[in-house]
Amino acid sequence: PGLSEISWFYSPYFIIGYPMYEIAFWSTLHSEYIQRNLRDPRKNNDTAYKIPYGGLFDYVTNATYFGELMAWLGWALWTRSPGGVFVFAVSIA
Repeated sequence: PGLSEISWFYSPYFIIGYPMYEIAFWSTLHSEYIQRNLRDPRKNNDTAYKIPYGGLFDYVTNATYFGELMAWLGWALWTRSPGGVFVFAVSIA
């Protein structure tokens, strides 16, 4: 609000929020890739419990959920949207 179209790209909200959203988005995709490949596709009955390793799983228990939260936080900063803040708050609860 109150920013011209070009100056919006230089605002701290955009400079922090957009890269935060992009990094979180790609980390979510990477986490989902790790989870999808936990089971051996050659074994139809592979139901063994496996713990994911690598990526953000080395730092948090549920890397996909963490990535989603960071993406919504980045989107809320990037757009300065009450909707983004609401979705972030509901996701945390």
